[in-house]
Amino acid sequence: MIRKLLLLLCGTALAILGVIGLVLPVLPGVLLLAAAVACFCLASRRIHGHVHRHLQDNPRYRRALLRWRAGRALGPWQRLRLGFWLTLASVMPADRR
Repeated sequence: MIRKLLLLLCGTALAILGVIGLVLPVLPGVLLLAAAVACFCLASRRIHGHVHRHLQDNPRYRRALLRWRAGRALGPWQRLRLGFWLTLASVMPADRR
């Protein structure tokens, strides 16, 4: 019961900071909101089920979710490639005129 309450408080605090972070460029709003969703999923089975159903219904995430459940998630080489391309995308400018 105490664990659930702490997770709900932590999730609420992260959600508030995430909303503030969407307005202020100093705080990473999306990451804070994702952490809030993770806290809420750990605190409530109903929220966990809702998020899980949403991920299964979305064709973009369904394949990755099925591979993760089957134990065939990204291997070390794929993780390294993904990390490289994400880092490169965050460093390179988006506008290539």
